[in-house]
Amino acid sequence: MKTFQDVQSYAFSKKGNELVVHSIKEGQLPRIEIHSLRDGTHQVIEGVTSFQMSPDLEHFVYAQQIGNFQYIGMVTFGKKIVVTSLSNSKTEGFYNHFQWSEKSTGVVFHQMQKMGTIDEAVSVCLVDVAKKNFVIFSKKAFTNYPAGGKILSQPFECLYLSDDLSKVYFAYEHEKKQAEPPASNVEVWQWNSPRVYTESVQVNGIFDKRWLLWDRAKNGIELLNSDALPKFFLAGKGRFVVSYHPYAYEPQFDFFGPVDYYLTDLHTQKTKLLLAKHAANFLEVLPSPGGKYILYFKDKNWWYYDLVKELHLPVTRDAKIAFYDELNDLAGDDDAYGVVGWTAEDRTVLLYDRYDIWEFEPKTGRMSLLTDGRNKKITYRLPIHLKSNVTKNFDGYNSNEIEINNGLFLMANTDNGDSGFCFWEMNKPMTPFLKAANTSQFHINEKDIIYIEQRFDLPPQLMKNNRQFKESLLVQSNPSYRKYDWGRAVAIDYTNSKGQALKGYLCYPSHYEMGKQYPMIVHIYQKQFRDMHIFEPPSLYPTEGFFASNYTTQGYFVFFPDIVFDLKATGSSALDCTLSGVNAVLKKGEVNRKKIGLIGHSFGGYEANYIATQTDLFATIVSGAGVVDLPAFYLNMNWRTGRPDMWRMEFQQWRMGCSLFEDRNAYALNSPLSHVESIKSPLLLWSGKNDMQVDWRQNVTFYLALRRLKKQAALLLYPDEYHSLEELSNRLDLRIRLEQWFAHYLKDESPADWIKEGI
Repeated sequence: MKTFQDVQSYAFSKKGNELVVHSIKEGQLPRIEIHSLRDGTHQVIEGVTSFQMSPDLEHFVYAQQIGNFQYIGMVTFGKKIVVTSLSNSKTEGFYNHFQWSEKSTGVVFHQMQKMGTIDEAVSVCLVDVAKKNFVIFSKKAFTNYPAGGKILSQPFECLYLSDDLSKVYFAYEHEKKQAEPPASNVEVWQWNSPRVYTESVQVNGIFDKRWLLWDRAKNGIELLNSDALPKFFLAGKGRFVVSYHPYAYEPQFDFFGPVDYYLTDLHTQKTKLLLAKHAANFLEVLPSPGGKYILYFKDKNWWYYDLVKELHLPVTRDAKIAFYDELNDLAGDDDAYGVVGWTAEDRTVLLYDRYDIWEFEPKTGRMSLLTDGRNKKITYRLPIHLKSNVTKNFDGYNSNEIEINNGLFLMANTDNGDSGFCFWEMNKPMTPFLKAANTSQFHINEKDIIYIEQRFDLPPQLMKNNRQFKESLLVQSNPSYRKYDWGRAVAIDYTNSKGQALKGYLCYPSHYEMGKQYPMIVHIYQKQFRDMHIFEPPSLYPTEGFFASNYTTQGYFVFFPDIVFDLKATGSSALDCTLSGVNAVLKKGEVNRKKIGLIGHSFGGYEANYIATQTDLFATIVSGAGVVDLPAFYLNMNWRTGRPDMWRMEFQQWRMGCSLFEDRNAYALNSPLSHVESIKSPLLLWSGKNDMQVDWRQNVTFYLALRRLKKQAALLLYPDEYHSLEELSNRLDLRIRLEQWFAHYLKDESPADWIKEGI
């Protein structure tokens, strides 16, 4: 085994035969070492200040400092390693911010110079991988280059390169007139301003970035965005610009307002309205990779715009299956399940429904079902992190091309919590590999599948599998953890009062004894069943004071119910689902019904506060950073984002679906403060006094009401802490206090001194 010191970054070649290590040791020149993992040899390139691998991992480009000058070089992997010098001229300053084309045909980057104490980009450079030549953009060559425009030298999202190398896109900051300094520092808050004052301050300058297209084939430059339409993405393989202004309909009161999308043909310079007042979900307006279409989601269905025929046409309008999230219980528009991708030349597009993958052919309008998940309640998805298979495209995204002729490797997840994978091939039966575990981070080659597996009682382990489902263990993390009894997690099926089928999971105490009844803590939020197989070891320092395994190892059951919501009935929905789940657990006869505690944080803290006002089932309740007064919270400022919190009430977790002034009664009914007189369970409240997500004064309000009513309660306030705790000493303190609180009320242990003072 070899150990590398002073490593800044590293990368492997495509086949894993070479390891590239960039190191910077104090007092020495930075260097690149290229290690052959086949024969053990290595090469060194001295003076390398930065490097970037190509997307196909077959090349890397680097900047090399020799004396006072910088040079550009490239390394190509193959049967032998080829090092090529690309810039022969001496360049003062340095090169930085390498950005490859998607197909690794070339790379663009900034030429930088120090202007006083600031590093500024003075030009844009390009390397053609095939020709191994070096090209520099010159402002002086173009009479229409914006006067005073400075090339932006940020490391991300300032350079793009087309695969044919004919188009270079780079960002610059346009020159602005300096405003006269104000006579005073007064803040002016106008009722009809597009954004409230605090958010206007935070977003000031974000629309100053301008983009230029350097069209090398036409030897010209074009401006792509403007003050009126500052945000954009490309379509039609760069022929079209889709632009919009994110604040077009301000003032409005959702987090994102609708936008108007405009389509500009760069060949004809004609602009027209593409989509009016469209939802601003940028994963649902997606140019196709072949350049023929723009796919978009509207009114719970997929549509596409044909860029040649200039027509809007339906994709899923006549389908009997929903392609929107049927389980969404938030107010506002329903999101699509997502896009798998397009086949070659935009022949077909693959779309997700709740379980399956469908194929749609624009030319014929034919829709075909490819997978068989719905009947078996198995959800099939590509192993990617986003819900759609996309690539960043300036201020939007592109759908990716996907090859299906040789089949697809898919993740498989069942409704009952099992997970695994499946190989799909056209017109062949699907046989998924499934386990009662969480499987994730799949990597696949010609022979093997590598992934992480874990359970509530099993630390993450690295597994290897193959098409014959021959599974083997590669690496077990934390092997010593397997010596201990963490308890186990089982699924709990139940229905709420409306007959909706729900799931939760119940964590058993370690060293569980059949026939014995145990205390139980119920943790609430929204839907939690999906986390049943996540391993979470005990911790001295949980950020919210609570880990299930901290309690299962101390003789508690811990229950995580799923909660679904009706609009304008957030509190009562949480109450209904929580009590229904608890009753399902109680039927098992393993829990002492007089020793049940409830805990929630943030939105879960709000739910716990509300439930405390409606039932005496719980022997005690703990609420962290929760809301108690909905009308007050509706008119609260979120000082972290600079936005009012009303959008969270109307459209997000509180699911009111209307403003406070449209239905004051609904806001009052869902406010724990409105029912505080009914509380019977002892409450423990906690907050960080720097919490900018949920105003900590909400907890103070609740505490004062409980104090005035002589209800048993305690409030823990942590100065200089946030929505979750950061300082280890405070995390330790909160964990200990929660354990002491529950031990007293659920196990009848003697109260700690700080509890005793309030009894």
